[in-house]
Amino acid sequence: MLDRTGAAFCAAREAYAETREKYFLCSRKYFSRADVRTAMTADRPEQAGGDLPDGYELTVQKDGSVTIRLPLRLSKRSSSTEFVCEPLNRLLDRRASALPRFRACTVVFYHCYAASHQLADVRDHDNLETRAVLNVIERYLLTSDSGIYCSNVQTSCWGDRDQTVICIRPGKIPVLDLGAGYDADM
Repeated sequence: MLDRTGAAFCAAREAYAETREKYFLCSRKYFSRADVRTAMTADRPEQAGGDLPDGYELTVQKDGSVTIRLPLRLSKRSSSTEFVCEPLNRLLDRRASALPRFRACTVVFYHCYAASHQLADVRDHDNLETRAVLNVIERYLLTSDSGIYCSNVQTSCWGDRDQTVICIRPGKIPVLDLGAGYDADM
């Protein structure tokens, strides 16, 4: 019998395995299922408290913005996002004392695709797991992720590898003037 923590970890591992398998299949690389399982096992993030998986990076820029790099593209909706959020939480927790706190900001998600992908591999943005990632970021960097404080932007781009780059910049996107009686920034 598994307790809740063990069951959650198993579910996260299964979701991670599914995502890794889709990555291999979508990137048009041809491996046997045995090769895919070996790669998924080798790349699996360690449990909480361990080292971070390769590719998780955080940089605070001179202009006050923060850039976070995740070594994977965010997956389509799944039952668990722990395989992404747990390493991100550890990364932010380690640097918490040196991180700025944003009252008003713009969060930009860049979903980067390796050049080996086909155009058909690029996903729409409404089914990506940005919500869970933004909730982790909010704990360490944002006053709130409410639309009053935070503008959100998602875009896809080509790059040298699959990854998600998240930029948090001071200030919201300027609001469209909707005319008399409408105060978009309240």
